[in-house]
Amino acid sequence: MGETYAGAGVDIEAGEEAVARIKDKVRSTFRPEVIGDIGGFGGLFAFANHRYKHPVLVSSTDGVGTKALVAQAAGQFETIGIDLVAMCVDDLVCQGAEPLFFLDYIAVGKLDPDHIEQLVEGVAEGCRQAGCALIGGEMAEHPGAMEPGEFDLVGFAVGVAERDQLITGEHVRSGDVMIGLPSPGLRSNGYSLARRVLLDRAELPLDGPAYEGAHHSLADELLVPSVIYAPAIMALQRAVDIRAVCHVTGGGLAGNLVRGCPRASMPPWTRSRGRSRGSSARSVASARSTKTRCARCSTSASAWSSSSPATRRSAPSTSCAPPATAPPRSVASRRAPAPSTSRAEAIAACSGGGPRCEFLLSQVG
Repeated sequence: MGETYAGAGVDIEAGEEAVARIKDKVRSTFRPEVIGDIGGFGGLFAFANHRYKHPVLVSSTDGVGTKALVAQAAGQFETIGIDLVAMCVDDLVCQGAEPLFFLDYIAVGKLDPDHIEQLVEGVAEGCRQAGCALIGGEMAEHPGAMEPGEFDLVGFAVGVAERDQLITGEHVRSGDVMIGLPSPGLRSNGYSLARRVLLDRAELPLDGPAYEGAHHSLADELLVPSVIYAPAIMALQRAVDIRAVCHVTGGGLAGNLVRGCPRASMPPWTRSRGRSRGSSARSVASARSTKTRCARCSTSASAWSSSSPATRRSAPSTSCAPPATAPPRSVASRRAPAPSTSRAEAIAACSGGGPRCEFLLSQVG
């Protein structure tokens, strides 16, 4: 009897079923520029070049790291696709680019249509939040290389920016303010260390409480999906002059601020060498003003950053997010603000919580 794909551990029928299940989820992300349907050899996107005088395409690729191992151990796959999209599109906006389309790559040890459906639903939700189209992807079954239940995710994003509106950091000057957008969780960074400390050393169960008195599990806490900051940054860019945006990832503040700002303009503690590749966590925007403490609730930067995850998640209803300031100085804008972008519209665009963006906007313009 001849050898077959099934005998080698590859289930073609399961793959076809998975594709059928995800079609509507993928279609839900389509923008008007998308041509055709899923199933072709390449995703088609009709670039609307009439919107731009000198368009520049911006690309990014990333993964979710060992957060995938937490999802695998907990059997929770619904939201990690959101993390994947966040890691990619939040890199694009660091250059001032609008995310246009996204592609994913899913590798599994054994293809389970239920598993694939949950993963792609998360990716589709992330794309809907970011406003980009999921126009292609690949599912790969790797028997022998990966065990059943194991998986990995990789994403690819492409965006566009007007050439004279690219955010490069070259206009950052001493005295510009740095505004941090808080994250309710770890996003997709630091999970090798978190797993070692919490799961290996402390031997905490994933199905146990996240911390003393918590009403949710440690798995729920570790799998909090990443906030996608791209819509808020794009709305802010239309309203004020953003001089730099940094996506704070595995290299931390010191390793990432230098990637988006001239080294000479940064304080000494940030002038360490950053990673040369990869990007992925919280966004930091640079604009013109000064700040020390929140004018509405007196919450300082250190108090916010040291608060518990539960406090941070509930904070928008009781306090502002990062620190506030003295009355802002004028913004020396390189381009005129779009009159169609109101403060309310910019706040509404932030998937991370209105008060956070309201605070940000109040400080820079």
